[in-house]
Amino acid sequence: MEAGLGPEPTKWNVHLTGAARTVTVAGTTIAGLTAAPDGFHFDLTDERLPASPSPDGVTSTRTLRIADLEPGRYRLSIDGMAIQSATADEWAHGVALDHGPEFDQSEALRQVIIEKNRLFFYRSRPQNETYIYLFRRHERGHHSKEIERFDALIRGKERDIARLRVPRRHRYELVRLEAYPDHEVPRSIPAPDLAAELEALQVAEGFEMLRRVEDDVNDEAREASG
Repeated sequence: MEAGLGPEPTKWNVHLTGAARTVTVAGTTIAGLTAAPDGFHFDLTDERLPASPSPDGVTSTRTLRIADLEPGRYRLSIDGMAIQSATADEWAHGVALDHGPEFDQSEALRQVIIEKNRLFFYRSRPQNETYIYLFRRHERGHHSKEIERFDALIRGKERDIARLRVPRRHRYELVRLEAYPDHEVPRSIPAPDLAAELEALQVAEGFEMLRRVEDDVNDEAREASG
């Protein structure tokens, strides 16, 4: 539908290198590209918001490529919100981004437009002209104040639309995820010993421990099977 209305489809892609050097950028403006020991961060301000999902659920995709990263897994966050994680090889080939604050803003804009259109429909119904302003105004003409209230609500939605349609700057941060340290991974996990755990259990003064009947039945069953 977007192509049929005339505008060219939105193109958005960013291609960087692990050395924090910009290669290609389309559909957005990059600033503050800064390298760090475990990744880097940068700010993006888009030329336009991503398109809303189509009726069949297809969303706009954006491609972020980052080449020459050290082997490992990296997580992308936007404005502090985790968005995507992938290996260095996957980032080098390009990772599709189909959600994030830009998409949230686009959806918020769509909802405000729907609400503004709904208010405009209620305000502009033909019955309003007939019963409030024309030859039957003697019946409902006193409702003209309601039309003025609709106009104020519509103007408020127009202000929201003007604010939401402007892309905002967002902070992108790519951080290398450390593997779980080998020295913290148990070599073996022993099977639980219920009898030893009960024997080692210490009940605080003033309290007592009661066993359930089914616990006694289970103990008798285990003794019989042994």
